[in-house]
Amino acid sequence: MKIGLFGGTFDPIHLGHLILAEQMREQAKLEQIWFIPSARPPHKSATIITSFELRCEMLRLGIEDNPFFQLLPIEASRPGWSYTADLLCQIGMDFPNIEKNLILGADSFVDLPNWYQPKQIVQQAKLLIAYRPHVVCPDPEKVAGKIGLLAGESLSVQFVPIPQMDIASRQIRQLVHEGKSIRYLVPAKVEQFIHQTGLYRTEPSQFAPASKGDL
Repeated sequence: MKIGLFGGTFDPIHLGHLILAEQMREQAKLEQIWFIPSARPPHKSATIITSFELRCEMLRLGIEDNPFFQLLPIEASRPGWSYTADLLCQIGMDFPNIEKNLILGADSFVDLPNWYQPKQIVQQAKLLIAYRPHVVCPDPEKVAGKIGLLAGESLSVQFVPIPQMDIASRQIRQLVHEGKSIRYLVPAKVEQFIHQTGLYRTEPSQFAPASKGDL
């Protein structure tokens, strides 16, 4: 199976995530998209995030009406930081017969050489890059050189144009904290869940500026 692997904090999942995932599925001809919530994202070690269980429940509610979208809570049982290289290795062991396609934003592709074991990442999966006009993407060959690929080792990359949706999870958290509407920013069932549970109504310190990679 040709699977799109879509990782992130998803705190909370929003319509921008869903539009991106559906465009990736269609344009890259993927059979399924697996949403993989990060349990302990290293780039947010100093930021308070919602519990893994609550984020998984919002994801489940947000994707349940799309038969091509699946929740993969694999990070729940993995120790240590949620590194992409380790995640891909685990998925390869658990699902040896799938074709792994890692979905990344263009900004993440720019920063990929600074990630933990980036060479392992590109050796384990094809990269599907969500292209946005305001981000200048580097030449894949230059990225391959910075990662440390040797001559003859290819970097498998596909750039996928995505409709511009200026929605961020941190924006949604702030709106809820301020008592403002998030209708049409998140799926209706996710909006209802947030209001029922009282998520994001805590102290503003929870909404400190997010690190690169916050979606």
